Amino acid sequence: MADTTVTIRVDEDVKRKFEEFCADVGMNMSVAVNMFIRASLKNQRIPFAIESSKSEKGLALLRNMRAEAESRGFLSDEEIEAEIKAARMKSKTGRLVNV
Repeated sequence: MADTTVTIRVDEDVKRKFEEFCADVGMNMSVAVNMFIRASLKNQRIPFAIESSKSEKGLALLRNMRAEAESRGFLSDEEIEAEIKAARMKSKTGRLVNV
């Protein structure tokens, strides 16, 4: 397989620090980037967790919204799914079915 060149933009200071890191662990940037790409392809995912500090806040907000909706008598996710399933069954059979 023929090699090709990939060009990326990186902050100069970050590049320098990464080059130093790579040298400390016995490789160069090209080897490190190739390892990243191959691991991504092999596992079909980015080979490390990518999270936002906002994600936990978002989940907490979602939980609060769900609890508030339930306290006001709105349908739960499960009830909504059951109604959708019943409506689909009705459209197929022509009669209402409780699920």
